[in-house]
Amino acid sequence: MSEYGLLCRTFMENMMIIDLVCKMEIDEEAASYSLNYDGKDYFFCSEGCMEEFTRRPLDYVESV
Repeated sequence: MSEYGLLCRTFMENMMIIDLVCKMEIDEEAASYSLNYDGKDYFFCSEGCMEEFTRRPLDYVESV
């Protein structure tokens, strides 16, 4: 594998995502809280953010 290919692979394996509630950047692989809503997985930094999303998912999903 080329050096470029290795860098791309490393980047893709460590992709960061945004918690839709608090806008915190989190590592999808390390996220302790997640749920599936309308066929899509969402990840959260805390139980509180996940609960807030669960109460009002359309407030967060439509903003994406």
